[in-house]
Amino acid sequence: MMAVVFEISGDYAMFRKFYTTTSSVSYPFPPPTAVGGMLCAIIGEGNNSENAAHFANYWNTLYGNRVAISIMNQTRWYTASVNFWNFKNPEKAIHNIIKHQFVKNPRYRIYVEGPIEERLVPFLESGSFVFTPYLGTAYSLANITYIGSFESEPAGEDATFVKSIIPIESKPKIDFVKTRGVFKDIVPFQMDVERTLEKSITVFYPANFSTGIYVKNPSEIGAVNVGDDTIVFLPRWEKESS
Repeated sequence: MMAVVFEISGDYAMFRKFYTTTSSVSYPFPPPTAVGGMLCAIIGEGNNSENAAHFANYWNTLYGNRVAISIMNQTRWYTASVNFWNFKNPEKAIHNIIKHQFVKNPRYRIYVEGPIEERLVPFLESGSFVFTPYLGTAYSLANITYIGSFESEPAGEDATFVKSIIPIESKPKIDFVKTRGVFKDIVPFQMDVERTLEKSITVFYPANFSTGIYVKNPSEIGAVNVGDDTIVFLPRWEKESS
């Protein structure tokens, strides 16, 4: 199988955690739902929002594809207050000032495998995209760099460092000493065409981005070599049966 690889970067990113309210707290990497939205922005897949603002019809294009996500820069945080117009209750206050936690100078590598590859490559090669890609918020613009298309080959039986985030459901056997720190978080994985969250997943991600997570059972968790990187794809996006 082939995999399309590209990098996204920018000055700031903010991927708001779903359980935050007054203050916006960010994930350190784009969750799968954000990556899916970015893929469809690149190729110009519409969401049908002209009929209803909450529609997200582009999810029909994402079914059957899967992605992997790697953190390429050490995570650094930046907190700032963002001044919003208060359209709901302007008589109380003209502005709402909301604290935001941003990732500073983020850089991520995205691996894509599935039917969407054929549509992605021409846009990535030309560096021209239908909709403006951004890193979680419209004021965090994304730079996109195409790395290439590579064969996806099994990583083998020997213990190795995995560069990408790893779904906990794959049951990785992690050497925590060699990994030198690992984090766990719950991230939104899939939505439906009305932007309702259908599924979340729990993932591991490394504290040390330059090495990754040292895994003793790479073949059991589906680790593959893509170019120079060993990664684990997240589950394939599949349409929920009604």
